[in-house]
Amino acid sequence: MGAKLGTDEIVRSKQLQEELGIAHSTIYAWIEKGYLPKPVRFSPRYVGWYRSQLEEWKKQTLLGAA
Repeated sequence: MGAKLGTDEIVRSKQLQEELGIAHSTIYAWIEKGYLPKPVRFSPRYVGWYRSQLEEWKKQTLLGAA
């Protein structure tokens, strides 16, 4: 499980790789193509996504594929 910021979980790249079953390079290729939302930089060495942001992306992606 990722860290929490307020009530929202922060998902780091490694965790996202495991959840989606994709490589690190694929995450950044998808960001570059606009397929995956850009991560949030919380500090110079701490980058991640809000869980709520990813859940919304998954809904939109799944609905768009249907």
